[in-house]
Amino acid sequence: MLRINYLCTSISISPLYNVINVRRLFKMEKNAAENRVDQGRRTFLYFAYGSNLLKERILINNKSAVFKAVGHIQDWELTFAMFSQRWQGHVATILPVQRAQCWGVVWELDISDKQNLDNQEGVSRMVYKPIEVQVTCEDGSILECRTYELLRPLERGLGPPSPQYKNVIVSGARQNGLPQDYIAQLEAIEDNGYSGTLDITSSLIKNTDN
Repeated sequence: MLRINYLCTSISISPLYNVINVRRLFKMEKNAAENRVDQGRRTFLYFAYGSNLLKERILINNKSAVFKAVGHIQDWELTFAMFSQRWQGHVATILPVQRAQCWGVVWELDISDKQNLDNQEGVSRMVYKPIEVQVTCEDGSILECRTYELLRPLERGLGPPSPQYKNVIVSGARQNGLPQDYIAQLEAIEDNGYSGTLDITSSLIKNTDN
């Protein structure tokens, strides 16, 4: 339990002022601690369950990404929410569901790519938030990883992905050898039937060719 020691002074300060400053101090200490941890590391682990399953996709914005392992997070379920103009359909997120499993890929990235990843996931725009999860790998080992959860998914609306977005996820699952039964579940996801072109697919094709 975190214990905060309060200093008493003879100055009369409102309780609200104290609360605001304690919160500010706590946030500063938390950020400083995270920065100290980051400075002590050269890489970090990221658990991908959506489009970043595909190597060519994650490398568009995160050049340092290297495959680490295949694994799953327990009591989390893959779903799709919030319509994306880029993908012309709803995008992947995870919801806490008892006894569910979400499979994915653990990528190891240089610490310098953490901001790039946050930007891709729209952290500063309050789209996704970073969370820490325990990933159980195929060999039984546990890895502490960063991943992203969509903010307010139910408010933003659940819905189907576009065929193109779904294909990127399925292709990434096949590429990295996720379990066949999980790949079958991905293939069975109903899409929205969008038949237009997407700008991002040209970047994926270009990366595939390199």
